[in-house]
This record gives sequence, structure tokens and C-alpha cells, in this order.
Amino acid sequence: EFELTYDMWNAGGRKVSEIKRIAIDSGSNFSRVKSLYQSDRSGSLAVGAGIVKREGDGQFTKNASDGWMSYWEPEVPPNGHTACAVVIPGSGIDFTEADGNFLAVAKAEPGKPFVHYIGAGWSKSGDFPDANAWEAHVKDLALRLKNPLVVKVE
Repeated sequence: EFELTYDMWNAGGRKVSEIKRIAIDSGSNFSRVKSLYQSDRSGSLAVGAGIVKREGDGQFTKNASDGWMSYWEPEVPPNGHTACAVVIPGSGIDFTEADGNFLAVAKAEPGKPFVHYIGAGWSKSGDFPDANAWEAHVKDLALRLKNPLVVKVE
């Protein structure tokens, strides 16, 4: 786990700062990202997490109701395919493309944690031989985040 601190910057006429904590679990293809924003004005912020769009025939999939997007990048012979995903638990996710990127956009409230997950895979790892295997992994994470395991001890 590590933390990054970003000083105030101009975000469309609004001053915003961020403390970002990234947790990387051994054996997982996803990292948990928790951002805490501060702003000189009240009200929600539009926050985006993105994946670079590569030249060629990749496979991009998105699911707004489950809060995820996945990209199986075009093959780079002989190195195979790289896969990327963003999962944002909750509702109100929009998707767009801008400046050569796929973007998942959601609302963050200053002073409250904004959590999302970023992940990657590789076709030659043995775990994700094709786009369908990667997408199934992304869907599974989104489903587990939407329906967390609850343990009660009596």
C-alpha cells in the first residue's frame, strides 16, 4: 500500500487536491484505489478513470449497471495481448472516449472516500488466454463488490 498527495490544481475553474491510497494485494490482478478530494467549492466532482485506446482490433466492453469497463488490447506479436479494466462500485457511472482514452466517469464528494479498482492481465500469463476469460474475471470482481460476503459471529 502506498499513498500519493497531489497539491491543489485548477479543475475547470475549481481548485481541487487529492490524497490517493493504492493497495496492491499479492496474487490479485486488481488494485484498490481510494481517493480523498478537497475543493474550494462544495458539490460533487466528476472523476474519471481511464484506459488508453490502442491502434488495432481490441475488444472494449462496458457495463454501467455493474460499474465496469474492460479492454482486451490488440495483439502485439510475439508478446500477446494485454488486458485492462476499471471497476467503480456503486451507481451513476458514465462512459466516454476522449483524447485516445476510454473513460469511466463517476461523481466524488469532497471529503468522502472515492473507491475504484484498476486491473490488468496478460494473455501469456496462463490465467487469461482470451478476451472472454479476462472479461469473466472483471465481471466476477464487480459482482463480488456489489454483493460482498457478510459473516456474522454469534
